[in-house]
This record gives sequence, C-alpha cells and structure tokens, in this order.
Amino acid sequence: MINVEALNEVLGGDTDCVKELMAMYLDINAEVGSTLDEHYRSHNTEALFHALHTLSGMLSNLCEEDAVAIIKEAEMTSQAGELPSQQQMAVIKQHLLEIEGQVRLLV
Repeated sequence: MINVEALNEVLGGDTDCVKELMAMYLDINAEVGSTLDEHYRSHNTEALFHALHTLSGMLSNLCEEDAVAIIKEAEMTSQAGELPSQQQMAVIKQHLLEIEGQVRLLV
C-alpha cells in the first residue's frame, strides 16, 4: 500500500499535489493489469520487463511499501529473458487491485 503520510511529507504537506498524483496514477495505470497479462501470455519478456520497470519506479516514487519488492523480483526475472512465476504475477495483480482501491479513496 502507498504510505500516504510519507508521500505527503515528501511533497511538503501539499495534499492537493498528493491527490493529483493519485489521479495521474489511476489514469496512467488504468490498463496495467491487462498489459502485464498480455505480455506474460505472449512470452514477451522484454515488454514485460519494461512494464514492470515503469510500474516499480512509479510506485517507489509514490512511497508504496508492499508491492515494489515483488515487482522488482519479477522485473529482474523478465530482464533475464525468463517469465516470472504465475504466482508472482498473481500477487502483483492483487497488490495492484489493493493500491487502486486505496488510491480511489484518496482522490
């Protein structure tokens, strides 16, 4: 989940900026789950790596504390030209759903 207090601190207490970043996250990542699924099903490890890399960077910048570690593991696996396990991908997608729910409450 996103550590909203830490993010708020990073942004100097600007709650409007926090809300705007959350809205941008939702907009940019509206289809991220299906994008990850598509790359996984097609065994496109390069595209999967880029999607996971972008996602881990974005979530790190938003002070997310739970999903980033497993996303980075899957990112490294795909960078090596291999597919992460189905279980890893399922856990990532579950985290993404939880983050989306959290963000929708904040916007």
